[in-house]
Amino acid sequence: MEQVTLHADGISATIIGQGAELVSLRDANGTELLWQAGPAWRRHSPVLFPIVGRLKGDQLRHRGQSYPMTQHGFARDKRFDWAQRGPSSCKLVLIDDAETRVHYLFAFRLAIAYSRAPRQLGVGLIGPKLRFWPSCGTLPERIDRHCVIA
Repeated sequence: MEQVTLHADGISATIIGQGAELVSLRDANGTELLWQAGPAWRRHSPVLFPIVGRLKGDQLRHRGQSYPMTQHGFARDKRFDWAQRGPSSCKLVLIDDAETRVHYLFAFRLAIAYSRAPRQLGVGLIGPKLRFWPSCGTLPERIDRHCVIA
């Protein structure tokens, strides 16, 4: 599994490419601060896009058409590309493709940036930068993180 661990002031944060997910956050004493996935919930801190929550019938409806959309969208289940990796920051990018357009007909570029600074972790949800298709009209989207501190 591709991952990067950021370090600063003894604090570390580990991010994986699958879903651009933060999977570990340790303090200077090595204490894990983030929920460690288990049988009750298999995720750590997923990126929720293009929806937050659940749609009626798990269907996104737009201009008379229906598109299958599971709870919290698809970003958490997609492999993001590494745009930048370093000892104190990284950026991951997800760009629409044929598979995402089955669920969400809009073109997009979603970037997630993580950066370490003294005694803190910065998380930037950049975008989504949307490429509008005039025939699609107003774009329905939401983005958030689902973070559980242990």
